[in-house]
Amino acid sequence: MSKLFSKKKILFVSGIDFKEKSIQVIRKTPEAYAEHNWEVHYIVGRDKSRFGDYFYEPVINPKGVTIYRFNVPLAFLDEMWNNFIWKAIVFRIRNFLLIQLLRFRSLKLLLKYDFDIIYGYELYGIMALRLLRYLGIGRKSKFVIRFQGVYAGEWARKGQIFRKITNWAYFSGLKTKADLCIMTNDGTQGIDLLNKLGNKTPRKLFLVNGVEPFTLEDNKLQAVKQQFFQDSKVHFISICRLVPQKRVDRSIRIINEVVKRGGYTNLLYSIVGSGAEEQNLKELIEELGLQDSVRFLGSIPNTDVKYYQACADYFFSMDRISNVGNPLLEAIRANKLIITINNGDTGSWIQHNYNGLIYDISGQDLHQQDYTKIGQDVLEILHNHERFTNLKKNLLKTEEERLWTWSQRMTHEVETVENLAF
Repeated sequence: MSKLFSKKKILFVSGIDFKEKSIQVIRKTPEAYAEHNWEVHYIVGRDKSRFGDYFYEPVINPKGVTIYRFNVPLAFLDEMWNNFIWKAIVFRIRNFLLIQLLRFRSLKLLLKYDFDIIYGYELYGIMALRLLRYLGIGRKSKFVIRFQGVYAGEWARKGQIFRKITNWAYFSGLKTKADLCIMTNDGTQGIDLLNKLGNKTPRKLFLVNGVEPFTLEDNKLQAVKQQFFQDSKVHFISICRLVPQKRVDRSIRIINEVVKRGGYTNLLYSIVGSGAEEQNLKELIEELGLQDSVRFLGSIPNTDVKYYQACADYFFSMDRISNVGNPLLEAIRANKLIITINNGDTGSWIQHNYNGLIYDISGQDLHQQDYTKIGQDVLEILHNHERFTNLKKNLLKTEEERLWTWSQRMTHEVETVENLAF
């Protein structure tokens, strides 16, 4: 059978396993290729450490995808000692081993099958495939590299040379030349960094994640309302992994300004998500005496998050690097009043006092005067329903003009890759 009419083959190589409760694009990507009649093979390493991002996630095997999964070695070392230097050393050792195992498993499949596309998903997959191509293996296949955004842009902008040295593999991965680079437009300005680093990939796609239309089953909505939102309070919400980068502590301190300094107690802030930072956040809540104003709802399957989002009035996103992730895009779709930080490309989505509240950071972090100002602004809106309504009306315009569905987002990618393969 000619190549034109045979089933197309793609090999994904990744150190990031599929998630049910966050980062939906990881799972949706291979599923989209399978739905478009590709033969999809997926090699992935899974981190089982209780300090990792998967201890609360079920193992997922997407429909139509052949999975080759293995556990990242030395998880016990990561759990042995909760010390920053120790964990940094273990992190790099485990990542090195992960890349070698991905490379070995990729080699076996590349010798067995003729793939039209080999797809390096994020740093680990890219580095594994890059060396094989240097050795002449897999060079007949078109090479696609994929980034979910970048966290190194901040280091480059601030001239943090030590970060560049200790993360040389990451910067090396960003320079990888491929036939196509797909970068998530998550506000971290990843394409700008690739260009500054001299990445010579001839074609680059810069794509925003999709967000499905906000449709709800009434029985599920009523069940969530009855269990968690049946009171008459004003509800604030954040939805993210509880890790230091997400800076949920900032949201807690804003609530403290509204409750303690502003005297507004008829509110409840719900934190949706799990992670290693949860205990520190609980201690901060206790220190500030906010036990009656802040609660943890834990991790919730992505398919159910919209019901919690629907019950809230305000949405917090305080990420240290950028806030244009799916939770913020979903908050736009849900028409929530958004309170966020002006970093990365967040300001291209949210404009202060037009369709939400967005704040510049003075220096390295928010200071007390910043929290006071934000608290005052929130209090003003809490007491001014007309302003609240006008901000949300303008956010509707942003939704109509800027958001894609997941089907639109993934079809655009698959069609681009198909044109590359044939």
